[in-house]
This record gives sequence, structure tokens and C-alpha cells, in this order.
Amino acid sequence: MRPIGMFLATALLCAGFTVSLKAAPDTNVAPSAGVKEDISVLAGKMLDKTHQARTAVKDRNQSAALQDVEDAQNDLRQIRERSRGATMIPVYQEFVDISMLRPVISEHEKRDTGSTKQPEVVHEVAGDYTDVAVSTVEAQRNLAAAKLALQQHNWSLADAALADVQEGVSIESVEADMPLAKARENLILARSAAEKGNYREVHAALRSASNALESYISAGRAHSVEAKSLKEQIDTYNKNVGQSHADIATEINNWWNTTSNWTPYKSQEQMAKSR
Repeated sequence: MRPIGMFLATALLCAGFTVSLKAAPDTNVAPSAGVKEDISVLAGKMLDKTHQARTAVKDRNQSAALQDVEDAQNDLRQIRERSRGATMIPVYQEFVDISMLRPVISEHEKRDTGSTKQPEVVHEVAGDYTDVAVSTVEAQRNLAAAKLALQQHNWSLADAALADVQEGVSIESVEADMPLAKARENLILARSAAEKGNYREVHAALRSASNALESYISAGRAHSVEAKSLKEQIDTYNKNVGQSHADIATEINNWWNTTSNWTPYKSQEQMAKSR
């Protein structure tokens, strides 16, 4: 693993679930890859509302802050309903605008360095991380604390609780997993381009996804055999993608879901031992 600022350990306790774009695809247009994408989008919205609430707190705008916290709680409720008891929810950066993650990275950097200065490389979120996950337990507890503090006009406590939501996000960069992250990213880029009818861009993105899988295969990773088969499927499909592209979104979503299952995850107990 390589450090991100100071090392931020992560654990993903989300069996069945398994980071990057300059901007997120239009998820209102592109067909969803399924529950993993849907929950990831909700987690991104929750983090965005948390940041907006902190901004409202700084402005001493109680009504706006309360509304943002309640919106974040609503997103969290939907996450918990769909996550089947998972306590750490993966946030796939290919589905989340980097502006939603920037405040989280900033909060971690401030915590680790003891500085309030904005990190100079915060805008380079895309491509740097392989695993980002939200703790639903931390989020639920701290959003409730923030709401109570706001109702009592305790601005400092409200801000601290909201900051704790952001610090409850775990971030990790594992060099060996970067090819899979790149493959997933490019698959969603291809899906987004297909929705716009830009098949030249689809071809380029699928080729990049194939190249990323080749890097994964060459490294002899755990799922190299499956990756080779998947790469062949993508290459075969990509040869005539401009002329024949029926059900392309379904194909891409199936490929994305396959690769999303190959990232190894740690339990919370394993995370504690690795610290």
C-alpha cells in the first residue's frame, strides 16, 4: 500500500459488494449497474449533504443546516435498507463526482497533519484511490448528534459531529488493485459515451479497460484467469462496437459487476490488526 497524506486504513465489511473520473456520469440517463452503483450514488449524495450542512453551520444558518442533515439521514436510511446489514459501504468513484469526495479528503488531511490548510493535491482525487467506503454506523450516530446540536444552537458541536461523519470514511490506495479500478472507470466511461451515441469514445474507453485488465493479468493476480476471459469478451465486442452495439449498456454493466467482485476486502477485525 502507498500512503495518502498520512496512511488512511480502510476496511470494507460488505459481503457481496465489493476509483476514476474527472466528473461522474449522468446516472439519471445511464442504466444502473445494480445495487452497488445505486448505494454508491446515495453514499456520495450523503457526503455532499454533510459538507453542505457544515457550510451552513459556518454561516450560522440553522434551517439550511438542519435540512441538509435530514437529507443526509434520508440518504443513509435508503443505504441501510438496501445494503443488507453492511456497515461499510463502498463508494465507487466512477459513480461519484470528485467534488463530493474532496471535502472528505481535506478533512482527513487536516486530521493527519494537524493543519487547517487545504491540501495542495486534493483536486487530484481521480485515479489516486482504489477503495473508498462510508461507515453507516459512524454516519448514523454522528448525523443524529449533529441534528441535536443544531436544534440546541450548539454550532461547534454540530460541526464536530459532521466532521466525524467525514472522518468515518475510510480511504485506501493499493497499487496492485489499481488496474481493476482503472478497468471499472473505463467501463463506466464507455457506458456514458454509449448513452451519448459517441461510439468512437466507447471504443477508446473499452480499449483502455482491456489494457487495464491486461496489466492485472500480467501481475498474476488472484482472478487472472477470469480476467483473461473477460478481456477477450471485451476485445471481441469492441471490434465492431460502431456497427453493432445492441444491449451495450447491459454488457458493460455485466462486465463492471464482474470486476467489482474481484477486489479483496478486509473485515473490521483485520483492519484493527493491520493498524
